[in-house]
Amino acid sequence: MAENGFERMRSPHRIFRLSALGALAGLAVFLIWEQRKTHRLRLHLLAMQRQALELASLRAENHDLGAWRITPDEYARLCRLDAEAVNLRAQIKAARAAPPPSTPPRDGGRERTAATDWKLAGQATPQAALESVLFAALHQDIEHLAPLLVFDARTRAQADAFFAELPEETRRQYGGPEGIVATMLAANVPANLSGMETLADSQQPDQAMLLMSIQRADGTNRSTFFSFLRGDGGWQLKVPEAIFVAYERQLGGGSKASPSMGASQSGNSPGK
Repeated sequence: MAENGFERMRSPHRIFRLSALGALAGLAVFLIWEQRKTHRLRLHLLAMQRQALELASLRAENHDLGAWRITPDEYARLCRLDAEAVNLRAQIKAARAAPPPSTPPRDGGRERTAATDWKLAGQATPQAALESVLFAALHQDIEHLAPLLVFDARTRAQADAFFAELPEETRRQYGGPEGIVATMLAANVPANLSGMETLADSQQPDQAMLLMSIQRADGTNRSTFFSFLRGDGGWQLKVPEAIFVAYERQLGGGSKASPSMGASQSGNSPGK
């Protein structure tokens, strides 16, 4: 009887201990589960932080790339300039490979004019127009030089747009895009030119091209192409788009080069 009573007293303690052990085991399982959950959350948080850093880096890189991005108009202009350069190189290559003209100049040989004989020769022929351009440029005669220059339709639109953005005082000073080009040409023409010689010419009713040897007093010379358009007053020297872009940059302080009005066979302008 005593043993039965003792067993009955021990049963509640045993049940309590078992319950406590079960609770502790459940708590341990819960803590382990929470620890694993916390670990997974930390890993997820670290991954999100890495993604945020990568996103910030990509945004900064995209912003830097944006500074180098060109507009569609700028890209189109670069394509036009590249096409013009390709065309000029093809003309130079063709001129080098072509035989001498079958019809010589009127004097029976190459036409050479010494710089001391240059004058305002008018615009009746492309050669006369070029002589007038060089004479006016050497004598800083902007008033006579500007009317001897002309833009084609595409370059005219670009020149007019650039000129319209200039301050009113600057527009009054130059009078028009031709005045800007005339001023820059006169500023860049070398003072030691000694003569010019016609090497070849190609002339159509409204446009012409001359291959000229522009000579210096030191005996050097440059073979250069010049293009002309016929206007109401006669022949005018065509301003290439690439040259206007160079003068535009030079006027704005971006480039200090001295571009030429023609395309040199040697890659150098008469002014270099």
